Amino acid sequence: MRRRFGVPFYTYSKNLKLDMVALRLEMEPELKLHEVAAAYGYHDEFHMSKVFKQKFGISPSEYRDRSQHTG
Repeated sequence: MRRRFGVPFYTYSKNLKLDMVALRLEMEPELKLHEVAAAYGYHDEFHMSKVFKQKFGISPSEYRDRSQHTG
């Protein structure tokens, strides 16, 4: 994985999962964060929010709000 994508498998899969979370927030903005977190294997919405913010620089709620206004 590292040779092909430049990152360890864990980082690649974490980023892919977060991209899917972001898409889900855009496609189904009515879902509660705890529902999205559970759907992608996070223990709770707080952990998902923490890693989401590390990648995207904003919280999942802010991301969802922005996507609703630009979509």
